[in-house]
Amino acid sequence: MSTSPIARRIEVLSQIPLFSAFNRDELEALAGRFVDVSYRRGDTVCAEGDEGDTFFVCVSGELEVWGGAPRRIVNRLGPGEFFGEMSLLLGGQRAATVTASRNTRLLAVDKSVFEQFFLHNAKVLEAFSRVLSKRLAKMARGEVIAKTSTTIGVTGAPGLKGKTLVATALARLLKEFSGNQVVLVQLEGGRAPGGGSAAALSELARASVDTVQRHLEDVGLTVPVLRIGAVADDVAEYLPAFNARLGELFRWVVLDLGDARAATAASDASDLLVRIVDQYEPAPIVRGGPRARTLHVVNLHNATSPAVA
Repeated sequence: MSTSPIARRIEVLSQIPLFSAFNRDELEALAGRFVDVSYRRGDTVCAEGDEGDTFFVCVSGELEVWGGAPRRIVNRLGPGEFFGEMSLLLGGQRAATVTASRNTRLLAVDKSVFEQFFLHNAKVLEAFSRVLSKRLAKMARGEVIAKTSTTIGVTGAPGLKGKTLVATALARLLKEFSGNQVVLVQLEGGRAPGGGSAAALSELARASVDTVQRHLEDVGLTVPVLRIGAVADDVAEYLPAFNARLGELFRWVVLDLGDARAATAASDASDLLVRIVDQYEPAPIVRGGPRARTLHVVNLHNATSPAVA
């Protein structure tokens, strides 16, 4: 049975330490005042010098905070983290620019709601102070939080062979050459969640890290394998949050994408796409916005692939 948007917001907010300062009734009231906003990779959420009239909480995705001179990344934010509070607490304009480095979903409230629920809550103000102190200390030391994980999606045109072979080889090579932790996720699109022996994406996106680890399989490769069953709609809704969960365990996530609809939905959650094609085609020229991050791999064993001269 599906849950209401407010119930899902309560579930998300209750897992973030900042919101432990609110009792259940307050959390329910606050959840009803948040609005969902989404940004695609490369979008600007707010710019330095803008009027600071909104408080944001990151639900899924990844954000980069830009500031200083010369302009550089001074922080990265992920699920459970928040921003925009300082402009609302102190007044004035935004002190930094925040952009989406992945497709990102945020919860947002305006100034009036912030003042009603946050401004006079001593525990919340104490939490804001701790977070600000940590951020300032990192900036003073010139530290930048490294990108938590990189997700590579492997897909292919219908009927072409080689997708799983490339995904498996890529995962093993990343493990061998980087020395970091890698997971191979086999996304079996088109299945009902929980169907067969594959884990359900909708369940794993909400699961603990320990639960995710219990679903990892050793199939004789040098990297663990995680088999997930999901329909395309679930991929679009739950994969970004699940990516964040995997990022707590693995530096590299390789997605062996299923059917075309699931692959299309999953591509938005990938940092890089590897697409199996029957012949090379130049990448499209993208004017403005983020550059296309797609690599084409020609499998010469496909019947429609041209012979190499």
